[in-house]
Amino acid sequence: MVSYLTGYIRNNPIVYRSNVMVIFAESHYAYALIKEFQKHNFTDKTFFGTESWTSSNWVLNLPSSVMKGSLGIVPYARQNDDFTLFLKTDTVQNALQRNPWFSEFISLQNSKTSTQKQILEKESNDWNAKNMNAKQTLYELFGVSPISLSKAAYVRDAVYVIAHALKKLLCTGDTCAKKCVSNELVMSAIGDTKFDGITGHIQFDKHGDVPGSFTILNIQNSGDDKLRFRDVGVWNHSALDLKTEYIVWKGGEIVTSRCTDECRPGYRKLFGTDNDCWTCVQCENDHFSNVTNMELCESCISLFGPGWSSNANKTKCQPLPWDYLNWDENLSVALLAGSAFFSFLTFISLSLYIRFRNSYVIKGSNRELTYVLFAILFSCFLSPFLYIGRPNKIVCIVQPTYIALVLTSLMLIILYKTYRILVIFELPPTNLVNIQADRKSRDRRHRLCFLAVELIVFSAMCLSTFSITPGITFHYYSENIFIDCGPNWEYLNYVALSIFGALTVVNVYMAYRVRKLPENFNEAHQISTAVYILFLVWLVTLIAILGPQAKKKSAYFCISLQLQAVVILLAMIFPKLKVVLCNPAKDTPQAIRLQTIAYVMKEQSKVRRGSISTTSEY
Repeated sequence: MVSYLTGYIRNNPIVYRSNVMVIFAESHYAYALIKEFQKHNFTDKTFFGTESWTSSNWVLNLPSSVMKGSLGIVPYARQNDDFTLFLKTDTVQNALQRNPWFSEFISLQNSKTSTQKQILEKESNDWNAKNMNAKQTLYELFGVSPISLSKAAYVRDAVYVIAHALKKLLCTGDTCAKKCVSNELVMSAIGDTKFDGITGHIQFDKHGDVPGSFTILNIQNSGDDKLRFRDVGVWNHSALDLKTEYIVWKGGEIVTSRCTDECRPGYRKLFGTDNDCWTCVQCENDHFSNVTNMELCESCISLFGPGWSSNANKTKCQPLPWDYLNWDENLSVALLAGSAFFSFLTFISLSLYIRFRNSYVIKGSNRELTYVLFAILFSCFLSPFLYIGRPNKIVCIVQPTYIALVLTSLMLIILYKTYRILVIFELPPTNLVNIQADRKSRDRRHRLCFLAVELIVFSAMCLSTFSITPGITFHYYSENIFIDCGPNWEYLNYVALSIFGALTVVNVYMAYRVRKLPENFNEAHQISTAVYILFLVWLVTLIAILGPQAKKKSAYFCISLQLQAVVILLAMIFPKLKVVLCNPAKDTPQAIRLQTIAYVMKEQSKVRRGSISTTSEY
C-alpha cells in the first residue's frame, strides 16, 4: 500500500507539486509512509497529521529535515499532575503485586505480532517490554510523553461521567442503595450529567456529544538540536485561535499548496478530470461572483428578476439601461434636422402654390388634390416625432395604421393624377369635345373610389390591430435592454407595406403608360420619375426592416417616409414652381394648347398611317 502511494504521488504531477500533505491514517501506517517519503527524498513536503499519530514519540525521532514545520492536532486537555506523579513513582513490581490483571496485560503486549508491534519494535523502539525489569517505573515502561498523558484525562472524565450518573440514580445524600438499574435509565442520566472535568466543562448535546476542543501542534527544533512539540493554537467549540507568530514553517515562509491560483471575484472554478485542480474562468453574462474561489456563479436574473445583469467585471449585479431610439442620439438628431429642413421647404412650396394658385400649370395639376398631397408630405416629414422616444402601447398601435394611411393616400393621389391624365389624352378624337362635360362626374367617381379605398385600408388595419394587438417587448442583451413593440407590430407593418406595395405596382404600370404624354401641363414625366423612385424606395425599405434590431427599424421607417416625401417634393412639386417662377412663357393657355394639339395631331397621324398601310396590303 505504501509503495503504491509513493508511486502514485511521483507519477501524478498535481499531487507531486503539492507542498502540504494531510495524512489521515493510523500511527503505524503514517510512520511507514513518512519513512517512504524520506527514502524517495520527498523532504520538501509539510505534513499535517491527525490525532492518531501526531503525538507519537517516533515523530520526534525522525530527521529534522523531514518533520520540521509539520502541524497536527490532538484532543485538548490539561495534564493530570497526580496521575503523572503516580506513573513516575510506581514500579513494575508494585503494579504486579497490587493488580493481578497487570501481569496478563504485560503478557499480551509481549506476545503481539501485529504489523504495529513489529514496526514499533523495529523502527521506533517505542515499546521496550523485552528489556523490562521489576524496578522500572511505569512511566519508563510505557515511554509516556506529555501529550500522551493528556489523553488519560479523557479516560478519567469518562469514568467520572458514569460515576455521576450512578450517583444520581442510586444515592440520596451520602447514602447509596445497592440495586440494579436498566441501561435506559443509565443512558438518560448520562445525558443529563453536567460537571467541570479535567478536559473542560462536560455537558452532552441532543446528539450525545460534548463540545470538542483540539490543540494545534507545530514540530520545531529544540535547543539541543532535537525536535519538540509546541502548542500554537486551539480549536474550541467551532472557534479557531491560531498564533501564527509561534509557528515555524519549513523553509521559513508560510507554506501554500495549490496547483492553481485562487479565483478572484468575477471568476469561478472550472475543474479538470480529477477535481484537484481548476482553471479560473470569468462568469457568464448575467452571472456574478463576489468572493474568491466560487465554484458556481450566481444568476442576476434569478436574484433580481429580468432587467438585471452583471457588470463588466462580473463582480456584482446592476440594472441594465433601456435602449431605444432616444432623442439625443446622433441618428435621431439627423432625422429631426431633416424633418425641420424639408418641412420648411414644403411650407415655402405650399405658400408659393397658394400665391400662384391661378396659374395655368398649377390649375391644370388639380389644385385641391395637390393641397391634400402637401398635407401628406407634412405627415411624412413629421414622422420622427412618432417614432423617436420610448415606445408605449398607444404608439405601438398608432404607428402601423399611420404608415398605412399616409402611404396609401400618397399612392392614391399619384394614381388619381396619372389616371386622370391618361383618360384625357387617350380618349378617341371624336370624344375630346365631351371631356369638359364628363370631367365633373368622372372626378366625383374618382373621389368616391379614393375615399372607399382609404376606408377599406383603415378598416383592414383596425381589424388587424384588434386581432394582433402590439405590446411592449423587452429584448435582453449583455449590456442593455432593447425595447420595441414586439412581433405583432412587425406583422402590422408588413400588412401596411404590402398594401403600399400593391398600389406602387399599379402606379408603376400607369406611369409606364403616360411616360410619352406632354410633359408641361399634365406632369407625365414627373409622375413617371417619382413612381419609379418610390418603387425602389419601397423595395429597400422592405429589405431593411428585416433586420434584427428594433431601434433601427424605427429609424428605417422614418427615413423611408421622409425619402418618399422628398421624392414627391423634388419630382412633382418643384418642376411646377420652376415653370411658374423661372419660365412663365410656358405658363400660358396658348403654350399649353399648342403642346396638346401637337400631341393629338401626332397621335392621329399614327392612326392614319396605320390605316393606309392596312389598305395597301389589300
